[in-house]
Amino acid sequence: MKTKKIYLLAAFLIVAGVFILLSLTANNNRINMYSIDTDCEDISINNMILISADGNLYIPGTYSFVNKSNHEITDVQINLLKDNEYLYNWVFQLDYINSVDNDLFLLFEGINLTKDSEILVEINYKVNGRKKEFLEVINLQESLVKY
Repeated sequence: MKTKKIYLLAAFLIVAGVFILLSLTANNNRINMYSIDTDCEDISINNMILISADGNLYIPGTYSFVNKSNHEITDVQINLLKDNEYLYNWVFQLDYINSVDNDLFLLFEGINLTKDSEILVEINYKVNGRKKEFLEVINLQESLVKY
């Protein structure tokens, strides 16, 4: 009888261990999407989506950069940073065009985002020769796309 209880306890512990491992594995393979549209005085970033899956970061080419002012915007540099490390930067002009659409699909291996992560969006540019800078820290918990 005592042996039977030991076998039942061992079986229970093995099954519980398997469920715990499956649960941890399922959480690591989760796909999360975040919308990080940004709006400053002269430029807006529209439809920028970050996708975190399998320990990688994906940015599909759905986003655009739009000139909201009535002036030419030059020397535009937009940086995305996570934990003070540059993920990517874009450099372009909004002088004769009002928007830059992107169809570039970006993949960053080994970059994992969680709901607790923060992304810094840094926009540097010139309007009429005057330098401007915009910084926004985006909390991904607030940017999570529910699907």
